[in-house]
Amino acid sequence: MRIAYVGPFEFPSSNANSLRVLGIAEALASQNNLISICSGTSTQAADFQFKAGITVSKVDEYSGWLSKISRGIRGLFLGNKTIDWLKTLSPKPEMVILYGTHLGYLLRLLRYTRRNNILLVLDVVEWYDPRHLPLGPFGPFAFANEIAMRFVAAKADGLIVISKFLQNHFQKKGCATIRIPPIFANSKNLPVYKCFERERTRICYVGSPGKKEDLSSIINGLQLAKSEGARFRMEFVGSDIESLERQSGVKLNGNFEAEEFAVYGRVTNEEARNFITSCDFTILLRKDLRFTKAGFPSKVAESLTLGIPVISNLTSDLRDYLVDSENSIVVEKSDPKGFAKSIARACALSPFEIENMKVNALKSAANFSIEKFALSLNNFCVKLKNDRANF
Repeated sequence: MRIAYVGPFEFPSSNANSLRVLGIAEALASQNNLISICSGTSTQAADFQFKAGITVSKVDEYSGWLSKISRGIRGLFLGNKTIDWLKTLSPKPEMVILYGTHLGYLLRLLRYTRRNNILLVLDVVEWYDPRHLPLGPFGPFAFANEIAMRFVAAKADGLIVISKFLQNHFQKKGCATIRIPPIFANSKNLPVYKCFERERTRICYVGSPGKKEDLSSIINGLQLAKSEGARFRMEFVGSDIESLERQSGVKLNGNFEAEEFAVYGRVTNEEARNFITSCDFTILLRKDLRFTKAGFPSKVAESLTLGIPVISNLTSDLRDYLVDSENSIVVEKSDPKGFAKSIARACALSPFEIENMKVNALKSAANFSIEKFALSLNNFCVKLKNDRANF
């Protein structure tokens, strides 16, 4: 099947949206589908063969007259350049997959695909919190997001969703859905785990925390764990001191020694993976809200595929994958005291216990492998195609 995969993402990159697109594209390509990815937020226009069965094109949806207005307002008018790109494809695709439910893209693609007898499938990975959008819960972006999620997205021919919450939401509307968590190719050159004494347990957070992470509980929890004698080295990769202080509301200078706390700026995806594999645990702490139920933290899936256990509370579908004391330390109460208790537990583990948890983490990585989902995803797409033909 010829499939175009489009949306407001940069590709390739180390961002979560790019990694999601890569996983789905590789799964489909492994079943002999031809995938044309169109990155909609790039100023580079050169097409290239990414790997077998996957080609990449780039358009800049923000150029032209839209460049003269604010980026937020521009977001409501995206999609036209992607449609122009679709028109250049010969033969035309049999299916278009749109990453996300961006209303501008969605309305334009619904019209285009219906006129051209092309299937439209959405890859839905989150339901934004209105408070996190420009101009807040009463602004146009929150309104557009709710309209897309509650009404317009259901008009697509099918939906790939990342969580049970989203699957339940769209199935109630009678939509054809398939649930695919974050998926990754098998990792290569993973470390061979060896028992050895460390003066401090190494813990890391890789990525830009944004508004999803409960940074206040994380930072305050680390301070509390330190005051109670836990010996750790916490590394934040992909952020900076100012951002962490602003988002957490906690001053960091003077609260940690250099050997206890380190912050690194943005790094390449390969460097980020090296940081993860050099540590004993990665961390994640999110509040139990609609947007955390609807999404799925790809950081957890990626950490496990790299053989590194996580310290995390059970948001989204994580209770289906994380087993306390086996591949993770589950944070029972998502507040500073609960997080501090989990850090203390991690620091009290022997090298042998940490090694066993890393081995278990790597075993659980099969839950996020491309191979596990490739056939079912392909069958889902084929059924949509056959249903259209028989309609």
